[in-house]
Amino acid sequence: MNRFERIANPVVVTLVLCAAVYVYFFYVRGAPVLRSVPQTTGETENERNWEQVPPKENRVVAVAGTVQQLESPIVPRNAQNVTPLPNPLETPQGTSVAAAAAAPAAPNPDPLPSGPNPGAAATVPGQPVVVPDVPFIEGHWIGLETIPLTAAIAQANAIPPEVTGVLIDEVTLLSAAVGIVAGDVITAVNGKKVTDLKTFQAATKDVAQSNKASVALFSGGKPKTMMVVGTDALGVAQMEAAPMILATARSPHPYYGPCDRCHAIAKNGFNANQLLKDQGDALNKVAPNIRAGTLPPHRNRGKCTSCHVVIF
Repeated sequence: MNRFERIANPVVVTLVLCAAVYVYFFYVRGAPVLRSVPQTTGETENERNWEQVPPKENRVVAVAGTVQQLESPIVPRNAQNVTPLPNPLETPQGTSVAAAAAAPAAPNPDPLPSGPNPGAAATVPGQPVVVPDVPFIEGHWIGLETIPLTAAIAQANAIPPEVTGVLIDEVTLLSAAVGIVAGDVITAVNGKKVTDLKTFQAATKDVAQSNKASVALFSGGKPKTMMVVGTDALGVAQMEAAPMILATARSPHPYYGPCDRCHAIAKNGFNANQLLKDQGDALNKVAPNIRAGTLPPHRNRGKCTSCHVVIF
């Protein structure tokens, strides 16, 4: 009886009821319900719900210069639905390259400083540079130098008039190593016919990325074909036009038409397209004697008697 009275004591009953209420609300009712999922996945519903939690927003870090964004370490599985940021180096979809090039460029927020030093403000041109369509006078390829095969030059070198192509007037490097000699005429490159310097340049474009090509020549009075094989890509023939001349310069060749058809004219008395002194000037320590009435072999450098002894 005494034991029952001790158990039924109001204080004890109150403590038991409080403990029951605490356990019910904080451990039974408040606990998440774990429902099993098919055993094929090996995951619980609670773990699957955790994947639905959106990732944290990208953190912005302040550094010296521009603002950079660091990627969040949490990457959702449906990342393929995220729209990628536009790449400023790529052309927008549906816009042609020509239209993109014709569009006005955005202003440069940090332009290069301008000043007397042209190298400080040098920029890459945004548009291709249009080169004037003038006749070529020289072509260079695999170490050889070619010139137009005119009727006068062909006759002087005993080349039949029916032979067409470009005349080789100098060989070095690969062309000299394979046996090409000055005086040969290139008539075709890899089967592509050559008639002048422009067609010669076009023919070399087909073998520019290759290290070998067949070159058809007229050499020693008969045609022959030579295989040119090098260790590097052969490249494209580079062309030169007629040099700039002074407005008062005398013609060193027969009349071929108006001078500005081939030459750029320097009207201010200074030829900016050529060095004032080149390697030939440096090697000639003493100017040679010249005969009176001879055409000058170089541009105007003042009185002839200042450097030369004139022989009458």
